[in-house]
Amino acid sequence: MHRYVMTADISKIYRQIQVHPEDYNLQRILWRRSSDEPLRQYQLVTVTYGTASALFLATRCLNQLASEEASSYPLAAEVVSRHMYVDDLVTESNNLSEPRNLQEELTHILENGGFTLHKWCADHPDLLKCIPELLRESEVSCHFKNYEGIKILGQVRHPSKGTFKYVINIKYFRELVTKGLMLSIILSIFDTTGLLGPVIVRCKMFIQQLWLRQISWDQELPHDLQETWKELYRQLPALNNTSIPT
Repeated sequence: MHRYVMTADISKIYRQIQVHPEDYNLQRILWRRSSDEPLRQYQLVTVTYGTASALFLATRCLNQLASEEASSYPLAAEVVSRHMYVDDLVTESNNLSEPRNLQEELTHILENGGFTLHKWCADHPDLLKCIPELLRESEVSCHFKNYEGIKILGQVRHPSKGTFKYVINIKYFRELVTKGLMLSIILSIFDTTGLLGPVIVRCKMFIQQLWLRQISWDQELPHDLQETWKELYRQLPALNNTSIPT
């Protein structure tokens, strides 16, 4: 919906957020460098990646920061509260002057919370002139068979071409086809924009047929359903040839 897009990432966001001292004891680990050493007990005092509360705590801290700093950095406060998904920033503009002011505000507002923005990337090179080289994302941060680009919220994007690319890596297929296997394959298709909805819905409608036939999770599919699924499965890699302009 806008002419220019900017993305960035907060470096080590979880390590910058301290949990309440009363909760230190809930993040205890045992550690030793070798089996010859005695076990030691440690308490993790910052938000720990992989815990159920990590995403909420990170987002809650950013929202609080935006609220407290809104009077000093109104542009950045709006972006932090509305244009971030945990540590990923995705924002946009229709001109080249406003983003530079926004970059400065974002840098200051996040530094006040102990956060550092890096991996800056933009559609237009002028938008990165004020960003140090060390804090910029390279044009290519991920490589696939026939495509290179940067990752945004799990999707691959080529900034200079202004396109999104779907990368579907389906690595497993067994002779024993079960409902559980099929569902795991379908759920592995990552689609944050929803543009693959027609494909995913078609797969889920097939799963619905299995429920109607009362097929259990680990039961091998009847021959007719196996053939239908194999045809669907063979078509899924064609999504890798899909390129969508942003």
